Formats: sequence, structure tokens, C-alpha cells
Amino acid sequence: MLDKSGISSKIPAEIAQWFDTGFIGEKAKIIMMPQKKSKGNTLSYEQKQENKTISGIRILSEHAINGPKRFRIISDKFRKQLANLDDTFMLITCGLWNYHLRLAR
Repeated sequence: MLDKSGISSKIPAEIAQWFDTGFIGEKAKIIMMPQKKSKGNTLSYEQKQENKTISGIRILSEHAINGPKRFRIISDKFRKQLANLDDTFMLITCGLWNYHLRLAR
């Protein structure tokens, strides 16, 4: 989907792109992806620290994505065929999640 959309080609080369392991082979100049140890070798201390930094940033985005999914209306199968109703539910749940985060401060 990323290749078909052409979004990644519009991002300037000097901007770091954060990818998951599913995007190996993406044509970007700066890619932030965790290192994996090779068979029989271990990661160096610097590589482990970089992986911790990457995972610390990644967990924030994962929590942001999974927060609205706690409202099961967007994670369960939706059978109604009304136009744009799924987008409306996504907007409502994201708004409720943001409201919850604001109250939690």
C-alpha cells in the first residue's frame, strides 16, 4: 500500500523515516529500524542502546494507535454499509480517547 500510494516518495530525503520490519527494502536515505542480532553474534552495547531508544519512541505511537481500539466499535467487524460511517466512528473514538488522555493528566 505504501508503494502504491507514493507517499514515501514525497518525503524529503533528509527526514528520517521510522519503519517496522515489514518495510525492509524501502528506498529512504535515513531509516530508523531496530537492529537484529545475527546468528551466533550478539549486539554491541551501542546497538542495544539505540534499540531501546527506538522502542521507546515506537511504544508511544503504538499506544496512540491502540487507544481508540479500546472502544470496540472500531476493532470489531462493522456490518453496516452506510457511507463514511466507519470514518465517523474513528473520529468519535479518537476524540473520546484524546479527551480521556487530557483528563488523565
